[in-house]
Amino acid sequence: MGKLIIDGKVAVLRTNGYGAGWYTWNTEYPDCVFDADIASHVLNDATPAVLKEAATNKWPQGFWEAKYLTVEWVDEGSCFIIKEFDGCEHLEFVEPCFKA
Repeated sequence: MGKLIIDGKVAVLRTNGYGAGWYTWNTEYPDCVFDADIASHVLNDATPAVLKEAATNKWPQGFWEAKYLTVEWVDEGSCFIIKEFDGCEHLEFVEPCFKA
């Protein structure tokens, strides 16, 4: 899995609207949160159909609704969980952050 990192910030994919959560509806594919290819597509204003096709090619069994897919930039090494309400996701930063 490749992450998109720019100036010490990591691109995190999440749904910013109601419907289906990008990660929360696909927790068996944790790589979908950081996927650099899909993040680049989002930043380049790809259509939801293009985003869905790219995700389906990587994770064929997932449920990919990309209408409200967005990139949120977080500091490298930040610890967070993704919470969801009716498909709309938000990041909740947690401390302390334990790393092995």
